[in-house]
Amino acid sequence: MRQSYRRRGRWQYGLLPFLLLLALGILMMNRGAGVLRRLAYLLDPLYTYAASGSWISDQSGENGKAGGGRGENSGYPGTAEGGENGSKTAGGPASVSLNGQVQIVYGDGYMEESVKPKTGIEANLEKIEQLWAGKDYAYLIQNFYIVNSSTYASEELFPVEELLTMDLSIGKDAAQPQILIHHTHASEAFSDSRAGVQEDTVVAMGTKLARLLSETYGYQVIHDKTTYDMIDGKLDRNRAYDNAKEGTQKLLSEYPSIQVIIDLHRDSGAKRVTTVNGKDTAQIMFFNGLSRNMNGPISYLYNPYLKENLAFSLQLKLKAMEYWADYTKPIFLKGYEYNLSLLPKSLLIEVGTQENTVSEAVNAMEPLAQILAEVLGGTE
Repeated sequence: MRQSYRRRGRWQYGLLPFLLLLALGILMMNRGAGVLRRLAYLLDPLYTYAASGSWISDQSGENGKAGGGRGENSGYPGTAEGGENGSKTAGGPASVSLNGQVQIVYGDGYMEESVKPKTGIEANLEKIEQLWAGKDYAYLIQNFYIVNSSTYASEELFPVEELLTMDLSIGKDAAQPQILIHHTHASEAFSDSRAGVQEDTVVAMGTKLARLLSETYGYQVIHDKTTYDMIDGKLDRNRAYDNAKEGTQKLLSEYPSIQVIIDLHRDSGAKRVTTVNGKDTAQIMFFNGLSRNMNGPISYLYNPYLKENLAFSLQLKLKAMEYWADYTKPIFLKGYEYNLSLLPKSLLIEVGTQENTVSEAVNAMEPLAQILAEVLGGTE
């Protein structure tokens, strides 16, 4: 008799506070059809509590635990020692099971599924999938580009499907070069560069990239280290692009087998760094000139290869997003031409800023070589 009385008492003491809370919850609810649904939400914890047996078991009984909670096989969410389907709730909102799904109890009495936004590579892949599915110009511009105020990225310049599917592969020939790397602004340096040391400038990146493309991926590469932004021993970038164009055209005449031109730069601004393969790595940004301002095309900057240029940078950007969360910044679009009209497969790439270190910039060449090899090799 005494054991039975103790159980009734514990049942009464457990039920009374719950009924008070239930009444208060119902009073606070909005009127309408949602009341029954919310009532079910409120009743579910009671069911879980009752089913666990803790309110009818003796505290000192074989299956009970002092302080409440089920044994190791209880399997009920909200217990400190839940089984396979349980979850610890100390320090966070309690979780209860509704229809087999974990729900989160919020302060206003509602319960919602805990849905975390996608981040990193998962978010990248979702963007790429949506781009391929819709092939929509607006989605492309909003999610993969930064458009400078000096230009207008009009829809006719971005035939999305064609940019995505254009074949950019090239062959390999050990007897002649396929790739040219140069630096219009070869004197650009980094935060820890030593004055007067060329290999502490963007030239160091070109040296690393040329070696990787040659030794690892089998391309024949020419690395032009000419300082086109130095005239008579003084820094002068006003004529750098004209000087670089003249020098590049000479190399193209000498080596007509060249199919790819890569102009490596260093940007300005705050430091841009991420982690790739466990190394501190400068973020890169592909850069396209559209040869037009807000009023339309600039006739003297005509680029017959604009569509090919755009396809090249976009496919490289998408390939990088498949492997690394934030190795690449959005592609930057500006109004001029930047010597990208010399070949269909011409690239201008900004690597980090003056706040990055030489090693961070050089580390960025390994992933760059990888995506170049995949796009140029026609790898799906």
